[in-house]
Amino acid sequence: MDINLKIRLAYDHLQAGDIEQSIKICREIIAYEPLNPYILEFLGIIFHKKGDLQSAIEYIRKAVEIKPDSSETLINLGTLLEQQGNYFEAQECFEKVLRINPESIIAKNKLGLIFLKTGQFSKAVSVFKQLTEIYPSYENYFNLGISYYSNNEINNALESFKKVISLKPDFLDAYINLESILKEKGLFEEAKYYHNLAIKIKHPFDTLPNSTGNIHQDLCNKWIKCMSIFPLIYSDENEILKVREDYTTLLQDISNTIFNSNIDRIKTLYDYTGKYKPFYLPYQGLNDRELQKIYGNVLHKIILSKYPFLANDSSNVPNLQMDKIRIGFVSGFFYYHSVWKIPVRGWIENLNKDKFSLYGYYTGNKKDDETNFARKCFDHFFEELHDFESLAKKILEDRIDILIYPEIGMDPLALKLAAVRLAPVQCASWGHPETSGLPTIDYFISGEMLEISNADNHYTEKLIRLPNLSIFYNPPKFQKINMGRESFGLRQNSILYHCCQALYKFLPQYDEIFPKIAREVGNCQFIFSSFPFISKALEKFRLRLNNVFAKYKLDADKFIVFLPQLNPLQYDALNRLSDIFLDCIGWSGCNSALEALSRNLPVITMPGDLMRSREGAAILNKMGLGTTIANSIEEYISHAVILGNNPKFRKEISEEIANKFHLVCNDKTSITALENFFTKMVENRSSKSNDKKC
Repeated sequence: MDINLKIRLAYDHLQAGDIEQSIKICREIIAYEPLNPYILEFLGIIFHKKGDLQSAIEYIRKAVEIKPDSSETLINLGTLLEQQGNYFEAQECFEKVLRINPESIIAKNKLGLIFLKTGQFSKAVSVFKQLTEIYPSYENYFNLGISYYSNNEINNALESFKKVISLKPDFLDAYINLESILKEKGLFEEAKYYHNLAIKIKHPFDTLPNSTGNIHQDLCNKWIKCMSIFPLIYSDENEILKVREDYTTLLQDISNTIFNSNIDRIKTLYDYTGKYKPFYLPYQGLNDRELQKIYGNVLHKIILSKYPFLANDSSNVPNLQMDKIRIGFVSGFFYYHSVWKIPVRGWIENLNKDKFSLYGYYTGNKKDDETNFARKCFDHFFEELHDFESLAKKILEDRIDILIYPEIGMDPLALKLAAVRLAPVQCASWGHPETSGLPTIDYFISGEMLEISNADNHYTEKLIRLPNLSIFYNPPKFQKINMGRESFGLRQNSILYHCCQALYKFLPQYDEIFPKIAREVGNCQFIFSSFPFISKALEKFRLRLNNVFAKYKLDADKFIVFLPQLNPLQYDALNRLSDIFLDCIGWSGCNSALEALSRNLPVITMPGDLMRSREGAAILNKMGLGTTIANSIEEYISHAVILGNNPKFRKEISEEIANKFHLVCNDKTSITALENFFTKMVENRSSKSNDKKC
């Protein structure tokens, strides 16, 4: 066999985009030379291009075993492990490189970024300080600034970010960080100076020396301030109420200004509406209907000021090809994401394709195997169309009967599209469980088990209660990976409470549940996910827990564990290892609760009035498992303590979950009800249209 010729052929096929043929040739070479590290590494690179990260890692790991002193191969392996979320093994790879070649800038940079991601901030400082001495680029100074700030070396962080600006005067993030730090230090005039410089970088018209520009700038600044008012983490309940009060005042002021302004002034806000939005408002745990109604009307007016042609009721032109009802889904999350997993995937997979023609409008960029699956489910799937006007016109041209926005408030482009009328019937759903407030959204699709009797008062839309949970759920199948407690830095004999949800779901008024449980159970650990690169928020949350544990004379460090962001396989491994899943109070986890239950993990939850606090309880009720649903904080703590201290009872609950989990899966009643709702809406429209003709 001519190995060089075969390698050349494999490379040529790869360059031509024929990945499968390239893989085939490489495997032929490996069959002939199984210990050829270069071919193993090359095959790993090909699999990475294919999108098969696990296979890529396996082949490059084999190459490393054969040539353990190859810096380049170790860097490749570390990079892939980092992408997989396996930060600690990636760190080992980069550290090995530096033992082999202490001058490797690539390894130093990657190691520094790993230190940042895993909270090893003093080490990150050391690495990036070395890099600025070797190669004083603005990127290295920026990373050094982040490292200093994360390590609470505030003055050094300021100097680093100023150095970034001296090297690259148009690097916006440096100005933003300077402004933020200076405000923290109380140096508001200096912060304002950098804020104004940042505004000039983003919006050249703001520098024009006329009154109109100043007015526009003032309104834009008001919008940014209003929408950016929500912190990721609150210090206490009083801060929640104060932020809410300030937001209400600012929002009402903007509303009054807009409804008394000319079109030219209003449309200057258009570019800000997607970037700055009240995404974190619902995480306060309160009914936002009235605030969202003000916001929705303002947003509607802003979008129409930019595109007045959409004010015409052109969406009411009937679909003349009535062989099928046209259902459109607009989303930025047609990939492996919580919104896709629930509710979108089950709906589009199971809707009757003989009766409905499905149109998918993908406003996002990320693509994976689930994106490929989505393409197959839709009759028509549109992507790479990220211009608002073009996509709006496309949807109008398609004469959609019913347009579904599964998660209004998350994706910027989908949010803007939802703010105008593009179909006769438009619906929101609980991918983002919050009323949209938009006058253009007619219905909110939820589930009867998710809502209290008077939940209509929580929505500006008409509430539609599909049967049960409203979803068709088919559990994802995860390949089991070999990760024990030591892989996560957990004690071997402690009771593990799984709390890995977004930290901003945890409200300060419920912090005392953790030390109260710890006090009764003793040897236990509460596992949280940390924020990547948002050290300030993480430290604020840490401080909250440290203070509340200290109140009960307990050391939080003995009980609290923060893990880096986990990939799906790692998250599943953690579910298998944990003893109890603690659902967030105020914002229940749906996907996370289902995935915990799929591993027979007992779930403790406490429902409130709002739908977003009731998902865990609804799932347990559907399974006939009300034992771990709490009606009070005291009962929540009691359930957690009893399960923690009683392994026999914990096993009984797990066995009951195993026997009943199927009851939440593959529920076709919600699909039938959704189809009936769509049909009824179109029939009502047709009836009204015929009445007008008569």
